[in-house]
Amino acid sequence: KRFTLVGGLNYASFAEQSDAVDSLEVNFTQLSPRLAGLVKISDDINLRTSWGRAFRLPGEFYKSVTYGINSNFLEVMSRPFQQLNPETTTSWESGIRWKTGERAAVDFTYFRNETSNLASFQPWGMGFNADSTEYINSLGFRNAQGSKIKYTGGQVHFYIDLYVNDARAVQGHYNFSWIKGTLNTPETNENIYFLPVYSGTQHQLRLIISLLKKGKLAFDYVHVKATGRTTTENTVKQKFGTIDLVARYAFTDRFDAYVKCINLMNKEYPGIPDSRSPDDLHYNPQTGFTFRLGMNYYLE
Repeated sequence: KRFTLVGGLNYASFAEQSDAVDSLEVNFTQLSPRLAGLVKISDDINLRTSWGRAFRLPGEFYKSVTYGINSNFLEVMSRPFQQLNPETTTSWESGIRWKTGERAAVDFTYFRNETSNLASFQPWGMGFNADSTEYINSLGFRNAQGSKIKYTGGQVHFYIDLYVNDARAVQGHYNFSWIKGTLNTPETNENIYFLPVYSGTQHQLRLIISLLKKGKLAFDYVHVKATGRTTTENTVKQKFGTIDLVARYAFTDRFDAYVKCINLMNKEYPGIPDSRSPDDLHYNPQTGFTFRLGMNYYLE
């Protein structure tokens, strides 16, 4: 079989009551097509590509966290949500895998995706009240009309069997991945609809040592360099490295034990800079040193 093509289509329909439109029923319908193909050039080379469209319907949290504030800032009122359209993403990915002999392989992947109708938490004016004595402002989620976020990126993965015999084996993996985000928004909406944008690179080095076909030790080193534009005036830069260690031993075919040491050096580092905070290490810290000891028993 040299060529494989797979397609799919998902149709979804939703209905809900919305106080924002005089308690009338709001209907959403979405079509999500998908297409994927695989071409086997030879026993050692495969080409792959896929395209698809997906959506995410804003949940109850997005619809409930909306407030009205009068012009004197003396009263905060819960307001009905503004109708939110589903966020939609179109993505495309292609790659090639090349097995260079029995002990090494290279895999390359490139992707692009574009998301629109993103729900952004922003202030938006509602106008004067019934007797025109106060101006009501609302704070809540709304769709970023006319704004789109595009991400492009990819990864290169290489592995090689460094040493193999009857008693032990050593395998090395190297993975380089990158991503670049671009925000396209009308100039008049830049401050109103600004959404965080993330770009970065990651190097990962993994060494796996197998002993007597029963024990396995995995060493992971990850280095991340990232930039996040969290507001129109603020850019966050990150640069850090972490080390993980995992050991596993199989006492029998059905029983094994393992030890996991995550973030071995207890490095303090933030998550992806996707919030509006200038200090993601404070508002979005990641897990420090974690030790886990466990056992697995497999039933027939």
